[in-house]
Amino acid sequence: MKKYNYFILFLLTILYSHISYAQDIPVKMKVTIPGNDANNAIGEATAVWRNSTMGPTTLNNWPNEQNWWTMFQTQFADSRYDAQLAFGLNRQEMWLRFHTNSTWQKWKKVIVDDGNGQVGIGTNSPLESLDISSSGMRIGSREFNLEEQAYINIYEGPSSHGVRLSLNGITDKFTLRTRLNGTDKEVLTIPYAGENSGNVGIGMSDPIAKLSVNGNILAKEVKVKTDITVPDYVFEESYNLRTIKDTKAYIQEHKHLPEIPSAAEIAENGFDLGDMDMRLLKKIEELTLHTIQQQDELDALKVENQTLKATEKKMEMLEQKITKLEEILTALLSN
Repeated sequence: MKKYNYFILFLLTILYSHISYAQDIPVKMKVTIPGNDANNAIGEATAVWRNSTMGPTTLNNWPNEQNWWTMFQTQFADSRYDAQLAFGLNRQEMWLRFHTNSTWQKWKKVIVDDGNGQVGIGTNSPLESLDISSSGMRIGSREFNLEEQAYINIYEGPSSHGVRLSLNGITDKFTLRTRLNGTDKEVLTIPYAGENSGNVGIGMSDPIAKLSVNGNILAKEVKVKTDITVPDYVFEESYNLRTIKDTKAYIQEHKHLPEIPSAAEIAENGFDLGDMDMRLLKKIEELTLHTIQQQDELDALKVENQTLKATEKKMEMLEQKITKLEEILTALLSN
């Protein structure tokens, strides 16, 4: 009996040594789960990988109505926190949703690139870094050797109508264009480098001022701040007002007002709005002085005219008296 006990102890010692040795050897065997429907669980019974035909009751709520879904689900043992990843085999889509505090959240579509760094929304064949074709929007970037390095297109229908925002790395400009019937029209240009940096052009590609507009401007109010001297000096006593005669001679020779650019000069160079306003104000003030002067002369003529009329009336009365005296003298001499 004692020999038998020693033999059992010897076997247990050998078995324990083999188990200890096996713990130090990495497992290189593959795990195979038998079956044809993949309806098996690893770990918790609710943490499963299942095929599209079987699964927990929560799996009945697919992302949409298409067929052939395959789903992967993980969850805690108490079923309060879960996650589901669904694969739509027909549309080649992937959707994700979470189960938080025993409530399933909405499905969210997982967007991945096509392997070339391009992501498509509403399309399986993206043409740019981000291609949103279903909503008529396209965002992309070009190679450095092309003119437009980056752009955003918002088009309606077959790209015949829409808006295009582009960044030009060669001309250093940000441009907004509209498209009508397939024809682009430049609407807004903002250079971001060079001597025209910070300028804004509307309807033109090369704005030379802070705001350059190729067309009409309609506004309810325009306020201009300027450091140009307002010509109130015209009303000073020392101001040498050009006479009407001199102005007439200047106009006859030059065919425009003094100190005002000619039509040819304006056509070639344009004019400064603030400066022109002050020039025109000066002419108005000079004209006002001439009008005042003419009014003074007119008032003087009126007074003179009234004096002449009074004198004329007195002379008429004297003539009448002289006539009567002549009549009396004639009567006396005849007697």
